[in-house]
Amino acid sequence: MDLTAVSADELAEHVAALRRFPVALVAEKVETYGQFARCQVLGFDFHQGYFFAWPKRVTGRAMVEDRLGVLQLLELTRTIPACARLCATLVLPGRGNADNAFMAGLFSGLDALMDRPLAQLLGDLPLAEETRLAVLEQRGLLGQILAPALLSLNLQVQHPDSGRLLQ
Repeated sequence: MDLTAVSADELAEHVAALRRFPVALVAEKVETYGQFARCQVLGFDFHQGYFFAWPKRVTGRAMVEDRLGVLQLLELTRTIPACARLCATLVLPGRGNADNAFMAGLFSGLDALMDRPLAQLLGDLPLAEETRLAVLEQRGLLGQILAPALLSLNLQVQHPDSGRLLQ
């Protein structure tokens, strides 16, 4: 029942009339503690409204509705783990950590999935600096592993010095 649609007296009358039926009573548009307390006294079963929670703006990527978008998302969810596995296998014995290489490969596609810049996504994560440099700039030993892995999977890689895309 919409609390804004009836007066306090009418609300009590409606509740009394509805109690004769086997229905659950829902108080809608409960915006103050006073309204909530009154609804409890009247015997409402459920309550909803701004008194309990204000809506929150959800940011990020909109839901993909077209099939091409869904196919691209499916491709990404296959390609990114493949990149991570390839990075781990490219580590030469004694020349790096396969787990760190795997993480670099995994995080390298995070921007495509989340539709946000990598630097922003990685900003608060507790990553080793070596992994961060590899993912953001393809620098260091992990960067030397990540760049060819990305290229072999037909993903875009920017040259760390010039910023141009490598093909």
